[in-house]
Amino acid sequence: MTNQAKNAADHWATYWEEGRAQGEVYTRGDGQGNPALEAFWKRRLEDSAGPRLDIACGAASVLRHGPAKGLDVALDVSPAALRKLETETPSLRGVAGDAANLPFGEGAFKHVASQFGLEYAGSEAFAEAGRVLAPEGRLALLCHVEGSSIHQRSQAELQALDTMTEVAFMARAEAALRAAYDQNEAAFVASAKAFMEAERSVVTQLETGVGGLAQHAYAGFRQLFERRAQYAREDALGWLAATNAQMEETRQRLSAITAAALNEPTLRAATQALRERGVSVEAPSPLILPGQAAPLALIIEGYGA
Repeated sequence: MTNQAKNAADHWATYWEEGRAQGEVYTRGDGQGNPALEAFWKRRLEDSAGPRLDIACGAASVLRHGPAKGLDVALDVSPAALRKLETETPSLRGVAGDAANLPFGEGAFKHVASQFGLEYAGSEAFAEAGRVLAPEGRLALLCHVEGSSIHQRSQAELQALDTMTEVAFMARAEAALRAAYDQNEAAFVASAKAFMEAERSVVTQLETGVGGLAQHAYAGFRQLFERRAQYAREDALGWLAATNAQMEETRQRLSAITAAALNEPTLRAATQALRERGVSVEAPSPLILPGQAAPLALIIEGYGA
């Protein structure tokens, strides 16, 4: 495994182990699956032939949306995701591996699928998807794309978290909270002044309606500080530390999404990589939800030669 793949494995292990795969990309607010994505995969999988492969499957493998076809394989860089997947969907065989270096022979699968996965690993992953696709096999991919609703939201949330990092919001919040608990008036006055300087930048950013973890962290701290008498000192400081760690993990995830989103050059490289592996690629098309102007994802489909 390359260093890049190992770093990705470590990052996504944290994501899956701590149960943070939430939000409208994967689930609705009530925890139910995203209906648009479910409908997309049900249509693609209802008549799909096996054996089938889901690349970069996460714990919400697309293959669960279709009827069992015997050998269904789900590959991901994160063993934590595969443990979750195998628990929830025991009919799938989980394989840990790098999307850019698949551990399968040429033409091993009649159906190859991926949802928000190949774009993270670059054009090499698209070439590998084409390599393991059998002659006359079917390829179906959903990818992040620049300008999509997911990409726009990720950029906005990332900017808000970056602002909080740049002004040391959490560090200043902790200093003010410690001084308040210690009843150190001089330290409290100084730390409160420093906090309010950082707060102005954060509030300006949040007034755009960005929401997300930045809004949660800000509102949570304000409530915690105002009601600090109701909380033990270490519990309150522990919440700050845990939230700060989650913010850094989320910054990494959002950075990965925005960097991976396909644009004109990377889309051209991806489709060219597939064609060089003998895949007849259809013109990519957006997946647009009713009532929305921006697409949710980009659809890339094709057939093995």
